[in-house]
Amino acid sequence: MRYGTLTEIRKMWKSQLGAAFVAGAMLFAAPAAAATTVDVDTETATNWKVSGPTTPLQDAVVVVSPNPNWVTLPAGLKWISSVTGGRTSVPPGTYSFIYKLDEPGWYNSLSGIYWADNRLLDILINGVSLGTLFTADPFDEQFRAADGRSIGSININRQVSTIEFRVENTRNVASPMAFAFDGTLSVPEPGTWMLMILGLGAVGFAMRRSQKAQVRLQFA
Repeated sequence: MRYGTLTEIRKMWKSQLGAAFVAGAMLFAAPAAAATTVDVDTETATNWKVSGPTTPLQDAVVVVSPNPNWVTLPAGLKWISSVTGGRTSVPPGTYSFIYKLDEPGWYNSLSGIYWADNRLLDILINGVSLGTLFTADPFDEQFRAADGRSIGSININRQVSTIEFRVENTRNVASPMAFAFDGTLSVPEPGTWMLMILGLGAVGFAMRRSQKAQVRLQFA
């Protein structure tokens, strides 16, 4: 196997570094709109699926006539459930509300506010738990929380195609069950992409430097 000389390695490194800088400059030169956010909400049930302890995964339905004890959601949001109307009682247990992105992609973080009955247990990205445990409402009636519950800003830094919210109906008897969410997925800034490119270039350079240059002997 032939190893390049130090001169050849330096030339190759300069070429790769130049390409990385060009790519980074193009990202910085991109319009500011490139660093956008993607809305995730329950305005419609189109992107949502629901499953429960006794029901398989199914299409979610928009709750147009919610239980009178539930709060009024912000404009544009709707309650979603597995049952029409939101008044039908469902068995106690864990329910999954799964949002499927129209355009999967790489995202930095997820933030937002949710309304749920009764306790948000966890959030999963592509079926993998974020390891986040949410405490129960003191009265197990989060529908009465007029301002919802914030999840703050949760770091993701991964490819996202589905977001799953696992909610527990904590009552010992069957009761109405629905969910609402208003949040955003953050797209990496152009500068972040440039740092990633430069990082990959640095790794490649380090790997090449670890190879020994071939020693050439020439006899007169």
